[in-house]
Amino acid sequence: MYTKLDDIRMAKKIMAYIEKNPTANRQEVMKHCFTNTRRINQLQAEGYINIPPTPRGMRNKKYYEDKAIQPSSS
Repeated sequence: MYTKLDDIRMAKKIMAYIEKNPTANRQEVMKHCFTNTRRINQLQAEGYINIPPTPRGMRNKKYYEDKAIQPSSS
């Protein structure tokens, strides 16, 4: 069970990551903040965080931009 202080610390960590990476989706947030879907949903339900949904076009644009930067393996 998490304490209120744990909730606040995790919420601050998640929101700081989202501020640095506004196009991040939930998977990236979970990976970089070392958490899981259940925990994110719990924090949202309690009102600690509000992760806005990322429009599909923004995610796809970022994916293709990142892919273009990577060298091709030919």
